[in-house]
Amino acid sequence: MRHYTRKLASALTVSGLMNIQFAIKDDRVYVLEVNPRASRTVPFVSKATGVPIARIAALVMAGQKLSEFCLPQELTVDRSISSRRSFPSEKSPVSTRS
Repeated sequence: MRHYTRKLASALTVSGLMNIQFAIKDDRVYVLEVNPRASRTVPFVSKATGVPIARIAALVMAGQKLSEFCLPQELTVDRSISSRRSFPSEKSPVSTRS
């Protein structure tokens, strides 16, 4: 997955965070979506890795150097993590589903 991620980032000239949704079926990897805006990805990755990415980004924008944070070259997790999609009708107290 890292290999595919790096290839996509390079091909799209993304030099920051991006959200990629992969699907795997019968040992084939499919790319469902690549989104260079990572607004929903940042909280998810922060929770998964324990690294406060949004806070660090804000401090860097305020003038601190990224090198001051002693971050690893690559963030890793030792477990499988997924998020559940929720749709507007699921958030509403009144559902129109029948």
